[in-house]
Amino acid sequence: MDITAIGIDTAIIGGIIALANVIKSFDTENRFKRFYPLIPLALGILAAYFKIDPFAFKPFGSLAITYVGISSYLFKFGKTTLLNQ
Repeated sequence: MDITAIGIDTAIIGGIIALANVIKSFDTENRFKRFYPLIPLALGILAAYFKIDPFAFKPFGSLAITYVGISSYLFKFGKTTLLNQ
């Protein structure tokens, strides 16, 4: 199944992952390492807020959960497989 078939913008997913890596790169001493999984969460909710009217809670919540889930999984997948961390 194609991810765009369910209405997900792959550019937003890529942007969330890229921004998460940029934000993570500013923490050179790894003091906030335990908060790294929260970065895709916050960015996914923010992306859903700008993509859909936030006062329509059902589509907003659905899109936020989808963006957060996919970006968090891909962020963790890339970190463990590509970077061996």
